[in-house]
Amino acid sequence: MMKVFCDSCRQGVFGVDVLYTADAQLVCPACFGKASLAAGAVGSSLLSGIPWVGAIAAVLPWLVHTTMSITVSGEITSYRDWVAIGCGTVALACGLAAILHARSRVSGALLAIGTAVALLGVYHLARGVGMIG
Repeated sequence: MMKVFCDSCRQGVFGVDVLYTADAQLVCPACFGKASLAAGAVGSSLLSGIPWVGAIAAVLPWLVHTTMSITVSGEITSYRDWVAIGCGTVALACGLAAILHARSRVSGALLAIGTAVALLGVYHLARGVGMIG
């Protein structure tokens, strides 16, 4: 077996113990564990803001309304609240991302927040297209 060296700690590694990181660096098992923990921490810190973005998007349509209704012969034929449609879409996407992330981490609080944000997104989408008042 051929001995190679870890790109991180320069320790000698034999063929069966050679591992590669996501950016194709050759590492030993100890450094691979550190790299995967660091990658998980970066990923979770990036995803931790998603529910808050969704929550802000879910509250915004109650504060701002931009409606457009089309009237034909004195009868309203179409109604759109574009702020509710846009923010509802963002809230739904952020809520679903939070739910998926919570399922991978088995986090009950994040799952509840993601579900609430997603449901508010669906509500605002339905309100924005005139399905509910």
